[in-house]
Amino acid sequence: MVDWVGLLIPLAYLSILIGSLATFSSLYRRRKAQKAANLAPWFPPHLQRNIYL
Repeated sequence: MVDWVGLLIPLAYLSILIGSLATFSSLYRRRKAQKAANLAPWFPPHLQRNIYL
């Protein structure tokens, strides 16, 4: 006979762990992208380079 409580506890632990890591990862990447978007560019605009690319 299968012990459902013995199976549900590790599965619940894994789902909570993976869910919290995914939430943290998405929030961290979103904040890091916002911070990088607000930085000033390293180089000034360069018309010839932009046309070439």
